[in-house]
Amino acid sequence: MVQRLMLEEDLSSYKWEKLDGGGGSLRIELDEKSSCALEYKFSDRRVAKGSYALVGFRGRRPFGGGAHRLGVDVCGVVFCKEEGAEDLSSCGKVVEAGDFDVTSSSPTFETLLLSLRHPASERPVPVSLDARMQPLDPRTDVEYGREGKTRTELSLRRQVEDVYSVGLFARVYKMDSKKSKKR
Repeated sequence: MVQRLMLEEDLSSYKWEKLDGGGGSLRIELDEKSSCALEYKFSDRRVAKGSYALVGFRGRRPFGGGAHRLGVDVCGVVFCKEEGAEDLSSCGKVVEAGDFDVTSSSPTFETLLLSLRHPASERPVPVSLDARMQPLDPRTDVEYGREGKTRTELSLRRQVEDVYSVGLFARVYKMDSKKSKKR
């Protein structure tokens, strides 16, 4: 039997916006160098329980059990277990059986376009998971690319059910704490 290991990140330092209604456009300014934007549309079928949030963070955060504080630039959409979440305490948590009802009311994104504006020195990479904690398939589900030197985009190629999270993640080496720098 294979056991899944998932580390839950503390999102309390992240800026965020709740995804409402059938769709829309959201933007989070992370600082003067970076911003996170989302355009999305849900299908008529909605999450059985729970919601989604656009999250963004630019700064140093702990890695390696807190041994290192490394610079990151992050922009993403995460599933929140709480319907109409008023904070991020239920977002990005391990999903249990029943959090998604895959037989009748699966959450479906008809469209999703996530973009991260960032300094030219950064190279964001895409990350995505479905409700089974499996990556979305880049051949059929997600498309990723750079728009010039300072904007990276991630979009869905088709309608996708059971999205747990999608995001863009970049390391910002200039922000690393001195303790974490290579010698």
